[in-house]
Amino acid sequence: MKNLASILRGQRVFVEAVGFVGTTGKVTPPEVEWEQAEVAGREIDTALLKPMEASLELHSMDTILWTAAKKRLGEGASFVIKRSITSGGKEQSVYFEIGGWVKKQGGNDGDVGKEDTTKVDINVQQYKLEVGGKVLYDIDLENDIAIIDGKDVYDKLRKHIQ
Repeated sequence: MKNLASILRGQRVFVEAVGFVGTTGKVTPPEVEWEQAEVAGREIDTALLKPMEASLELHSMDTILWTAAKKRLGEGASFVIKRSITSGGKEQSVYFEIGGWVKKQGGNDGDVGKEDTTKVDINVQQYKLEVGGKVLYDIDLENDIAIIDGKDVYDKLRKHIQ
């Protein structure tokens, strides 16, 4: 079976329970990285996730973005990114849900005639990724949930500490 490259056909950004924010250029989803501990000169897997960050580059200045940015202290925003990709003549949907707090937000540097963009960096507490309807990541750090490709890797941890 050939491994065919995927082509992004389009994407939109929404803030959950608020509405459509706009189109987006670059989306940098969270990197799922595991904490390692050094013991006796060897790295040991702790099975704990490192803190995650994501960023969005938006092609609009919709006020919905500020509704999301002002959420703090247990009231995080949830950004939903919907994509369409094609590979080998087959189209698939890609769904990201990134929940957390807006860590940093900045705008265009003021170049007249250039595309107006807003960049948003998010301190990620929740991350869900579906490709073609299959859930690949469903992570909720606050509730000790980390389901990866159908396996709940935090199941024993939750049973031990909750």
